[in-house]
Amino acid sequence: MKKRLLSLLLIACLCLALLPGAASAAGPEYAETVTVNTAAELAAALPSGEHETIPVAELGANITVDKANSVHAMGRLIVPENYTLTIAEDAKVQANVVNHGMILVQSGGALETTMGGDIENHGTITVEKGASIVSQMGGSVVNEAGGTLKLDGTFRCGSHHDKTDDLWFQNSGTVSGNGDLIVCDVDRSGVNLDAMIEGAMGALKQDKRFEKWDDVSIFKEVEVSSDAELKAAFPKDGRTVAGEHFKGNMDVIAVLRENVTVTDGDVQTMGKLIVPEGKTLTVAEGGDLEIGIENNGTVAVRSGGTLKTTMGGDIVNNGSLTVASGATLTSQKGSSVVNAGAMTLDGTFRCGVAYIIENDTAAVQIWFKNEDGGTVTGSGTAVPDAANDVPNEVMATATELLRTAVQPPLPPIDPGYVVSGGGASVYAVTAETPEHGKLTASAASASEGTAVTVTPVPDDGYELDKITVTGADGGAIPVTERGDGTWGFTMPKRAVTVTAVFRKTDHSALCPSGGFQDVAPDAWYHEAVDFVLENGLMRGTSDSTFEPDGTTTRGMIVTILYRLEGSPAVTGENPFTDVAAGQWYSDAVIWAAENKIVEGFEDGTFRPNEPITREQLAAILYRHAQSKGQGFTGLWSFRLDFPDAGDVSDWANEAMSWMVMNGVVGGRDGRLVPKGSASRAETAAMLMRFLTL
Repeated sequence: MKKRLLSLLLIACLCLALLPGAASAAGPEYAETVTVNTAAELAAALPSGEHETIPVAELGANITVDKANSVHAMGRLIVPENYTLTIAEDAKVQANVVNHGMILVQSGGALETTMGGDIENHGTITVEKGASIVSQMGGSVVNEAGGTLKLDGTFRCGSHHDKTDDLWFQNSGTVSGNGDLIVCDVDRSGVNLDAMIEGAMGALKQDKRFEKWDDVSIFKEVEVSSDAELKAAFPKDGRTVAGEHFKGNMDVIAVLRENVTVTDGDVQTMGKLIVPEGKTLTVAEGGDLEIGIENNGTVAVRSGGTLKTTMGGDIVNNGSLTVASGATLTSQKGSSVVNAGAMTLDGTFRCGVAYIIENDTAAVQIWFKNEDGGTVTGSGTAVPDAANDVPNEVMATATELLRTAVQPPLPPIDPGYVVSGGGASVYAVTAETPEHGKLTASAASASEGTAVTVTPVPDDGYELDKITVTGADGGAIPVTERGDGTWGFTMPKRAVTVTAVFRKTDHSALCPSGGFQDVAPDAWYHEAVDFVLENGLMRGTSDSTFEPDGTTTRGMIVTILYRLEGSPAVTGENPFTDVAAGQWYSDAVIWAAENKIVEGFEDGTFRPNEPITREQLAAILYRHAQSKGQGFTGLWSFRLDFPDAGDVSDWANEAMSWMVMNGVVGGRDGRLVPKGSASRAETAAMLMRFLTL
């Protein structure tokens, strides 16, 4: 490779300086090296502009350069061994770099040569995916022996033609990664870029291209200013480079230098076209363009024009994409239209469909993506387009996917389509999302005459009010209740929309506790309250309240058990001094004492009006179970796994253990609380669990 002009001048000046009587200091002078420890210090040490002496900065610490401290200088940057320079997203370092340590270029960051100043690598340079390294302005990327370049991003490799072609990349070290190396004629000097591709292959030690997935891929970038130049960049018969013939020109990237209009004839390529901001690509009537596109400006497809994706090449719109009435946009061959800008569709969008079967499961994909921030407007038509015969249900799914991707608000999906090879027209079924429940339909699309099933599922506390099915013309479609929780209708010859309305449930008509304002449908004790009310074990404290947090007295509990046994006649004596004859609980207390269900207190009282504690309730229910032949027998052991288990009275331990073991008694906020009063809700729950063992 020839020596660059600056290098020749430097050598000449040094030689003159050694001659007797020669003028002194004719070459560039370097300023004293400045050690930098922060990104701000680095930016200050290597300012932009021209200088009498070339500034030199050397890292004295690991530094991360951000956007605010980007470097654009003709100075020299030295990265010593064991130090790391990181170039963050949106940051740039443009300098004569001598690296003995490590340079990491993160996604969105850039490392660039400066005028006549190389990037000289003796250590490691890593270029992440989405990041770039650039050789330009006569400066080369020189990967020295022992140096490592890990390229997963993009290397924009400059070149120039004077008397010979000159590639601004030299490699004596190691290059790895699966990024892209793009050779460019940066000065439009007429360099043979195909020869530069061959030179890059030699530098990378590649015998063949696109052979290994982990190789660096090599491309050339050309600028085009007319329809003729665009077609010349992608010759129909392809090109031969380094002995290999590439028919699809997959290694060519064309960049619009001026606005270009594609007229008669077609361009069919696996290459890529870049439309920069401020430039316009027009596909006129008769124009047929099949290519991958990165659009940052304007792409306009006029009536009679056709724009298609190519194999491995998406059409990515970051600017403005317009498809006029009578024009066609097509995604095909596994590549998508990706919209992140403004897309106006007044013509036809034929969206490719992928139908993949893996493990007997069909996976349906459409080749269109509407990214966040992307907008689709217009009055055209979008239709799923399958290259091969596929089942109707696949096209139905594709239609729904396409509908979701392009709407709202426009364009409308064609309400019917015919699958390849002939088939029934299929129309969209849209189940709108209701409030207070869910609504599903058995198909996203269906042909005329198909029976469609609709399933409404109300949220807790709600019930179905009505189901309606409306055609695309606004007409009502008859819908029938099937009696199994589903509804059905017959698909008309048009798209339909299904809606459901749910209303609050009238609990008083459906459950015993419905009339109580303080028993919520989703309360943990709701079912238990219904149980005790339905079985006549407990009553409300008023017509509209149950008072679930209220207490239950000892007299109430024995009365409940007494009634449960059918209120048998009492023949025994009253053993308690505080239970007077004729009280509503008198017979129940005597019956319970007679059957050894209650024992009372040491002072001979029963205390019927005192709130019952949780351990007292457990003991009374346990003794009732024992009277029926249940409970522990013989030796037994059960661990009460609660932090306050030690608070259980000795006389209640067996009862509480059996009740917990059988799920009758649960914790209250993780504790047993044996001496706490049992609330009415807890009492109802314990009774339900006990009586349903």
